[in-house]
Amino acid sequence: MVSGAPGVGKSWILAQLIKRYASDSRPVTTLTAEDFEVRSLQEIYMALGFSKPLPKLLSALKDPVLIIDGLDALRGEASQRAFRELIHEVLDQAPNAAIVASVRTFDLQESPELQRLQYRYPPNGRGMQKFVIGELTDAELLDASQKNPDLLTLLEDKSTTLFTLLRNPFNLRLAFALLRDGIALNELRNIQSQVQLLESYWQYRVLNSEDSVLKERLLRAVTQQMVDTKVLSVPETEVVEPGYQNVLRALKSSEVLRKNVTGRLSYSHNILFDYAIARLLLDEYRLFDFIRLDSARSL
Repeated sequence: MVSGAPGVGKSWILAQLIKRYASDSRPVTTLTAEDFEVRSLQEIYMALGFSKPLPKLLSALKDPVLIIDGLDALRGEASQRAFRELIHEVLDQAPNAAIVASVRTFDLQESPELQRLQYRYPPNGRGMQKFVIGELTDAELLDASQKNPDLLTLLEDKSTTLFTLLRNPFNLRLAFALLRDGIALNELRNIQSQVQLLESYWQYRVLNSEDSVLKERLLRAVTQQMVDTKVLSVPETEVVEPGYQNVLRALKSSEVLRKNVTGRLSYSHNILFDYAIARLLLDEYRLFDFIRLDSARSL
C-alpha cells in the first residue's frame, strides 16, 4: 500500500515500477481506479472484458503483479468496496501475485476497511505492507531545479514559504509550468500557499486566452458530472458539445485535462479536480445545495 500526501508522486512511483517489471519480463496488470464507474466486483470484471475473473488469470501466471493506482479517486462507497473485494480475492485466490495499490495518506487513515488490508488474515496469512512516500529533500529539490536557472534563483533561500511548497513534486511541476508560461519571478516569489499556486496556474492555463469563458464552461460540465457520478473521469462524448473541440484540445495541450486510451477525460491531477470544484461549483449561491444533495459532502 503506497501512501503519501496529495501530489507527492505516488503515480510516478507506480509508473517506475511498471517499467522495472517490464524490463524483467514480469507480467503486470494495471488498473487506474478513476477510470472505473462500477458498483460491484462483478462490474469490474465486466469492464475488464476478460474471459475469466482476474484472480484466476493471475493465478495461472508466473510472479504476476496487480497495480491499482488511486484508490482515493473512488469517491463512492460502492466502488471503493468493489476494489477492496478485488484485492481480497486476489490475496485469497492468487497467492503467487503481488499487489501494489496507491492511496492518499488521509484516505488510508480515515478508512478502517483499507487499514484492515494491512493485517494478515486467513486462509494464507497474507496482508499488505505500507510504504510512505515523503516530500523532496533539499538535495532532490535543488537537483531538479538545475534544469531551470530562474527556479534555482528562487530556491537560494531555504527559509521561504515557496521553498517549503516546492518540496511537493506536484507544486514543483506547477512552478515549472508557470515559468514556461512566462510568469515573472517576483510574482512567483510572492506565492505563499498551494491555493495561490493553483490560482496562478489556472490564470495562465485557463483564463489567459480569448476563449476562457468557453474553457470554464466545459470544465464546469466535466467537473459537475464527475461529482454527480462520484468518478474522477467521464466519457468525452458525454460532456463535449459541438463547437467545443478546439477548447478541449487547448485544455489537453495545456495539461489541465487528459484523455485516456478508452476515451475518458480526467484532470491531469486529482488536486486540480479538487481545486476545480472549489472554483467552479462552490460559489456563495451553490454551496448549500451542493452539501444538501449529499450529506457526506459536508465532511
